[in-house]
This record gives sequence, structure tokens and C-alpha cells, in this order.
Amino acid sequence: MEHLGGKWPFFISPRQIMVCPISQKHEAYCESVYLYLHRLGYAVEKDDSKKKLGNRIRAHQLEQWNFILVAGDEEMKSGQVDIRSRDNQRLGKMRVDSLEQFFNEQLPAKSSKYNSFYSSAWNPADYPLQE
Repeated sequence: MEHLGGKWPFFISPRQIMVCPISQKHEAYCESVYLYLHRLGYAVEKDDSKKKLGNRIRAHQLEQWNFILVAGDEEMKSGQVDIRSRDNQRLGKMRVDSLEQFFNEQLPAKSSKYNSFYSSAWNPADYPLQE
């Protein structure tokens, strides 16, 4: 793991997503985004600190969070977040309900051996329920 330099791939990172409200009035919206992503099973946290937004984003990039989601008035009105990567790239705005697909695209593709390896795995269809 030393060769990663702290930049863990999204699918195994303990710091996948950080949600940052622009100001205190956006905290409830960011809490709802946090809960939505947490329910989906992502490693997500919400930044409740009172530091300036730029300082918080920079700190999270240095902490190697894969994605930093920022929300303010505009994002709240449209059900979106502004996505930034840990490499300081702004990936743009996205609706919160589209994030699951976006994050699933970060996962590695299944190998060509996946189906053959699991072909003899237990299958519930082979064992119908007996009443």
C-alpha cells in the first residue's frame, strides 16, 4: 500500500466522500445528503467546522478524501452538489440521486474470470423454499 502515497482507490478508501456546507444555513441540506450517501453504504462524513470554505476544502484534499461535495443556495434549490476531487479538480454539479451511479462508475470492472469463478456458488434458485 505504500506505493499509493495515501491516495487510496475509491472502492477501498476509508475516506471516500466529504460533504461540506458553504455556510451554516446549508447544514441541514448537507446532513440530508450525508444520510442519503451513508444509507447507500459509502464512507462519508460531513464537515461541521466553522473554518472558511477554501480552508476546509484544502484540508480535506490533504487528508486524501476521494471526493468533496460542496453545497450552497444554488445547489440546495436544485437538489445538487458541486463535486471536487482530492486532486483539486472541479468535476461540476450533479443531482444527489445521480451520485450513486457516478460513484459506482469509480469501481473497478469485474474481471473476465468473475463469472467462471462463481459459477458453482450457492444459488437460492437451486433450493426452492419448502413450506
